[in-house]
Amino acid sequence: MKDEERSKFEEKFISDEEFFEDLRVAEDELIETYVRDKLNLADKSKFESNFLTTEKRRERVIFTREMLKTFAAETAIKKQESVGESVSFWSILVSLFKQPQFAFGTAFAILIVAFGGWILLKNNTKPIEIAHTTPTPTPFITATKTPQPIDTPKVIETPKVISNSNQPTKSGINANKPQSTIEPTPKQSEPPKPSVSTLALFVGGVRSDGKSNELNLPKNSSGANLQLNLESLDYKIYRAEIVNQNGDIIYKSGKLIGKNSKLNTFVPAKNLKRGDYIVKVYGENSQNKEQPVADFQFRVNQK
Repeated sequence: MKDEERSKFEEKFISDEEFFEDLRVAEDELIETYVRDKLNLADKSKFESNFLTTEKRRERVIFTREMLKTFAAETAIKKQESVGESVSFWSILVSLFKQPQFAFGTAFAILIVAFGGWILLKNNTKPIEIAHTTPTPTPFITATKTPQPIDTPKVIETPKVISNSNQPTKSGINANKPQSTIEPTPKQSEPPKPSVSTLALFVGGVRSDGKSNELNLPKNSSGANLQLNLESLDYKIYRAEIVNQNGDIIYKSGKLIGKNSKLNTFVPAKNLKRGDYIVKVYGENSQNKEQPVADFQFRVNQK
């Protein structure tokens, strides 16, 4: 993708949860198509050179291949069982007639069923008598109108005005009736609301064109929301810290809980000055010890 297309794609990837799920489904379908060997040579070469670059992704391909083999084997077993069990009703009936101990009982049962069906058919052909009943008349009650109360007119209050009886008229004589003026209330201007910038970071931190991820902070920005995209969530609790180009830690996050292989942390604008930074992510194991997980790189540009 070009820079402009990639930026729009990342914004939608961050804000739209449904779009993220659709992207994961499309990725699974692409892996299944590759395992079934239905990709053409060009797409297959791109898939192997661009997607199969990490151990996690190669494990997903192996898992999908084994799952399809297991599913095909179970389907073949079920087909064989269904063929063995599909015996028709007429073949069972013929086999009963071939056995002497069941032949007489089977014939007698068929005669009873046939005779019962003939009795039911004969009873259904008899005409049904319909009894005609005359409806009983219901008395008609006339409703009398009740007088409705007369609405009293509501008194509308007039706005208070400021009178100025000393203002002369056109003829130079003070007017007997006071002249009124309405003073307008001045509008108060609202202060501009602080904005929050968002930046999605991926493992490696450098785009395919060799450029670093850049975060543009406007003057009225309150901070930045960093979305850290991991290959997988191997720990329940994570923590992130940001290091500047001198190796100093300028920010430490609290405990982070991932969702859909993503971590979100908010960094105040006062901690982010112009320059290059590295985000270090740690995971907490079962012994409550932190293990390094991934590093992310980005650059801050202030407007």
